[in-house]
Amino acid sequence: MDQRKPIEKVNTLTIQVFGHKSPDTDTTGSCILWSWYLNTIKGESAKPVLLGEPNTETQFLLSRWDIEKPEIISDIENDASVVIVDTNNPTELPDNINNAQIRAIIDHHRLVGGLETKEPIDITIRSLACTATVLIDLMGSDSKQMPNWAKAVALTCILSDTLEFRSPTTTEHDEHLAKQLAADLDLDIPTYAAEMFAAKSDISSFSDAELLRMDSKIYELEGTKLRVSVLETTSANTVLDRKTGLTQTMDSVAAEDNIDQVLLFVVDILNEEATLLVPNPLVKNIAIKSFGVSVDADTVVLPGIVSRKKQIIPNLTC
Repeated sequence: MDQRKPIEKVNTLTIQVFGHKSPDTDTTGSCILWSWYLNTIKGESAKPVLLGEPNTETQFLLSRWDIEKPEIISDIENDASVVIVDTNNPTELPDNINNAQIRAIIDHHRLVGGLETKEPIDITIRSLACTATVLIDLMGSDSKQMPNWAKAVALTCILSDTLEFRSPTTTEHDEHLAKQLAADLDLDIPTYAAEMFAAKSDISSFSDAELLRMDSKIYELEGTKLRVSVLETTSANTVLDRKTGLTQTMDSVAAEDNIDQVLLFVVDILNEEATLLVPNPLVKNIAIKSFGVSVDADTVVLPGIVSRKKQIIPNLTC
């Protein structure tokens, strides 16, 4: 039996499992994993959905393991039954989220607040590098029933969010689980991660606006509303060669998204550093105050900075 197909149940509202807008590998993989668990182990009708097009690394995952891309939705109906993974921030969720029947929230980010539920729910937020790690912990011994494609999803999520254990978000638990999954799949982690990151680094088919929104989160800093964008790559120059177009597009993206400024950090995975584009005095001031650097050009290199969650957002200062 194909375990990816939902189990049909009579008179049961299908649970939609989704994560944040601009879905990355962990968001996409986590909604697929939890839907498998609800369908196969718990006997509930559930399906993964996305709030946008997945990035090229995620597309690699889906293609490599022959997994159908989840349906993309723009909003949800009143009283829709949902499980939220990989975020608890209402600005990253459908506009109608507070009118949904939220069943659970499973995440690994800081608690933001603002979500409203119709009744008490299960909320799990753990200080781990990856939501997929949290999900497998919650599955307990049932995770042993995961088919190989599901194990591959979990492994890919962990390697993506930890940058193959380079990120300071990595915990021993994340790394141990990833190595266990790789052993089960007979995969060499460095080789597989290199394939993932090569796919992630292929930005040729994306417009400048799409790149600025691709892996980004809205963050308000002392009254200034920012879109904090990160592009993780093994070929930083490929992104930086598009610097002029990216900086010129920042103003239109900010206007369309009703924010004040886009911050773009180009994370060089192999060299473990980020390059921040500096298009104007506002960003220059943020760079100086946040990271203690001198800025005398339209970019600035930030050695050792690779994690938005642990190193970028916590340090941002106007």
